[in-house]
Amino acid sequence: MIKVSDLLLLLSYLLFEISHQYLLDASIDQNHIIKIALDDKKMYYILLDEVQLVSEFEDVLNGFFHIKNADTYMIGSNARLK
Repeated sequence: MIKVSDLLLLLSYLLFEISHQYLLDASIDQNHIIKIALDDKKMYYILLDEVQLVSEFEDVLNGFFHIKNADTYMIGSNARLK
């Protein structure tokens, strides 16, 4: 019998892969897709260059700040919050 926790892990993996394939099928350049699974206990470091050029970048940053095993850094010539 399959455990619920194993089924949820499988579902998460499948959604991750399906989402990636959807972007590829939509002709999104592979170099414009950032694919990272943060599902282990290791520490990750996210470096965002010129993030202020992205509309509503504050919302993106706030989302990254809630990831417990990731430190997020803004870098660039004009990296400041509004």
